Amino acid sequence: MDSLISQLESLTKQTYDQLSSMNYEQLAQFVQKREEIINQIKNIKITDEHIQKYQKLIQNITQYDQQILEKMKRLKDEASQELHKIQSGKKQKTAYQNTYTADSVFFDRKK
Repeated sequence: MDSLISQLESLTKQTYDQLSSMNYEQLAQFVQKREEIINQIKNIKITDEHIQKYQKLIQNITQYDQQILEKMKRLKDEASQELHKIQSGKKQKTAYQNTYTADSVFFDRKK
């Protein structure tokens, strides 16, 4: 249990320290690693002694969650805006493309 909590704390602090330069893939990896550690902790039978011992440490770890979630939300919003730009660009492009074939031809004559 000590090593799992320690891994969780280290991973969270490392992510928090590098948060400003992290991209979506790196945050996704963080979430995946964190989920693996938490699942391992869930598999351990937790006693009252564990709760008392690790409560303060877990509270310290969760204090970083708000900033990490805000970064994830910003990345989500940026991706959503870019997707909207792409979709509106496609709409404009198809509006100006000729979707018909010319069945007749006109000839101009000089007089």
